[in-house]
Amino acid sequence: MDYKDRWTEFEVQSLAFSILRKNLYPRYLVRGEYKFLAARTDIAIFKANPVGQAPTLLCVIEIKKSDNGKSTKQGERYTQELGVPCVYVRGVSEAYNILSLVQPHL
Repeated sequence: MDYKDRWTEFEVQSLAFSILRKNLYPRYLVRGEYKFLAARTDIAIFKANPVGQAPTLLCVIEIKKSDNGKSTKQGERYTQELGVPCVYVRGVSEAYNILSLVQPHL
């Protein structure tokens, strides 16, 4: 078996998730592979509310392993169904830059 130098989508998602979780908690809740009635998002960010109040969904994130694709169809569907912005992360360099990508939506 050959070792491939390219990152998998799981690895890119894990990187983005760990950066978000480390830097946003406890003010925001970061959930991976979060399932809503109509969608399963790669990452969902919620505003943590006081005890007794449900967290507020702020945005969802769709991860792609490379920066080659430019389709936004899935994100548009998430935005329409969930009523929040969908941020695309395409590749490792954007995963490392995840905080600046989500900042406008927090």
